[in-house]
Amino acid sequence: MKIPSFLCKRTGLIVVLAMLLAPFGQAQSFDIFVDSDCSLSNAIRSANEKAQVEPRANCETGNADDGNSQVDENGIEIPPGLDSILIDLDGTVEGVITLDATLSVTSHIVIDGEGLVIDGAGNQVFAVTDGSLTANNLNIRGGWTDENGGAIAVREAALTLFNSVVSGSGAKGMGGGIYARDSQLTLLDSVVSGNATGILTKPVREMAQAQTCHVHADGSGHVDQQCHSHDAESAQAAEMTVDEADAQAADLTAEEADAQAADLTVDEADAQAAEAQSDEAAETPTPAPTATPEPTATPEPTATPTPEPTPTPDPITWDTYGGGIYFEGDDGQLVIRKSGVEGNASYSSGGGVYIASGSALVANSTLNENKAGTAGGALYNAGETTLAHVTVVHNAAATAGGIIDEATLQLYNSILSENIGGDCDGALNATIGNLIRDLSCSHDGLSDDPNLLRLSGAPAYYLPQRGSPALNAASGEYCLPTDQRGILRNPEACDIGAAEYESGAFEFQIQSALAMLNPPAPGGSSSSSDDAPPPEREPEATPVPSTCASMPSHITIVGYRNNTGCKVLDQGGIGHQTVLDYGFYHAVDIFGDMSSTVTVCFRGASGLLILLDAANAPRNIVPLSGRIESGMSCADISRAGTVLLMPPEFVNSGYVTDPSWELRSCAVTTTAILNLRGEPNSSSAVLGNVLTNVQLTADKKANNYYRVSYYGILGWLSGDYLAKSGNC
Repeated sequence: MKIPSFLCKRTGLIVVLAMLLAPFGQAQSFDIFVDSDCSLSNAIRSANEKAQVEPRANCETGNADDGNSQVDENGIEIPPGLDSILIDLDGTVEGVITLDATLSVTSHIVIDGEGLVIDGAGNQVFAVTDGSLTANNLNIRGGWTDENGGAIAVREAALTLFNSVVSGSGAKGMGGGIYARDSQLTLLDSVVSGNATGILTKPVREMAQAQTCHVHADGSGHVDQQCHSHDAESAQAAEMTVDEADAQAADLTAEEADAQAADLTVDEADAQAAEAQSDEAAETPTPAPTATPEPTATPEPTATPTPEPTPTPDPITWDTYGGGIYFEGDDGQLVIRKSGVEGNASYSSGGGVYIASGSALVANSTLNENKAGTAGGALYNAGETTLAHVTVVHNAAATAGGIIDEATLQLYNSILSENIGGDCDGALNATIGNLIRDLSCSHDGLSDDPNLLRLSGAPAYYLPQRGSPALNAASGEYCLPTDQRGILRNPEACDIGAAEYESGAFEFQIQSALAMLNPPAPGGSSSSSDDAPPPEREPEATPVPSTCASMPSHITIVGYRNNTGCKVLDQGGIGHQTVLDYGFYHAVDIFGDMSSTVTVCFRGASGLLILLDAANAPRNIVPLSGRIESGMSCADISRAGTVLLMPPEFVNSGYVTDPSWELRSCAVTTTAILNLRGEPNSSSAVLGNVLTNVQLTADKKANNYYRVSYYGILGWLSGDYLAKSGNC
């Protein structure tokens, strides 16, 4: 039997990792300290043997590169001129360093971040063009470039990440998080999350900020991505001089791209590899992130006139591969171990990882909730790649939401399941010990539901629960010694996927969920004290039971109050001749207390939802923004009237020429990496991808899409992935 390449290389890989880990075994021997006297940019300049620049230019002198490597007491080779940099809390403002230019690495540098944050503030964070960069315990976020490598670009060099995070970054071109060409790229115990390609402009600091994302892919072709972001408005903003992005490249608002984006194609324009950016970087400390406040009602607009609509730009026609990671080069190698690639988005292919060429190994890792506009939601392979003990779930793409192979790919002991667009596509060179839910890629093994528990841990993983078909079902011949968490595997009968079964995990998650639903009362007790009688309560008026709870089975109404009334109507109760002339499927009158939004859903035929508005006499026809929920046509209303489900041809009758709402004082904030579309539907042209947590004003709503103007570009965002406040 052919021995898989990753097993042949395992001994060499361990040696390589030991070499990379060596600097951290000498934590007390740092050469340069980032503190109140030494900025990070000057520390790197010192390591690069370049002159420091004010302010904070009192850094230790870096080690000179004499061309001679050294060997430590463990026999590990130390690169010539290696400098170790430690970021001290004094070198930040409450744990955050905010850049105003890219940090250029041209020598061998190790940075220990102590868990602190480097925020690109719309600039590419690192450009590694020579030597190597090793980052340990570092949070890298908020990068952007109009070329390749939103957070980090490495060319003919080496990048290693240990226990680090690359998140909330974007590129106009390829590699939303990391771009590597002809380089050694290694991730160990690290996370690449919430990055995207096709981001046309530099995010505005007040609007878009770095984030860490978790995505849920549902069966309707949508990818729901939830991210938490942080406001980074710096007190020293006046001192920050960032490179100005082209004003015409609009700061695209983040909207969740549908997995139906199969029609989105890009011309394969060979994007020029960006030249290394200037190493004259300086950073301005930023206050620590604060919790995002609850949305408040948006004030009434001023008399400022609404700008005239401007022509929308042509769709993207350049390469935008690799939302999380783009890797290319026969002279390099990509290694991802015990890591997570989650919630990234590519405008075209390779939402999580795009391997254009070269050798790659992904082992004991989880690829989840990534999406791609065309193919390979989790991973697109055009190189020589091995996946071993990998969990690939809840990703999305028009073709192969999981993985797609266009070259050489070996798959061992891995789970592929619940990926929109298919789990796998291509002719794999080896497929042994796997569970592929949809039996794609000619898989003839396990295909049952893997019964995974909720996402947990960091880097995040999915545990199989008791009774999962993945338990003890992997090929023992190819079991790796440990799992993603470092837990030992049984070499004779290990589990399929990145994480081994853990006894009691299911019960713990259930108990945790119950605790969240039933928190203890103040003071730590779930019951009230017996020492004092409960306080007297004012008598309350007996509420009038709502008739909305007793609807027939084909009508569901939620969100009503006790004094909200509902009544099913037939033709005799409509009182509107136009509606009667065209006919209707279902009708229900909503009246009484309308202090909260009421959702009305009809089961059965699909069509157009309208409201006969009770505020006018005679009642006028108001188109409703409908959606499909659990096979029902649903719409939300906030005023009394009759809700009807009309036949589809009613929209072309001339009585409803524009099924949309005009909005005033509606603020929307993106909760996912989204597409800005030219029209209010999922099949219209995509103007670009945009990051999470961008706040905009919407002036129109149609088909549950909201129209916004972003730097003069008019486009539509899906309301499914917008937080709304005000009159929306």
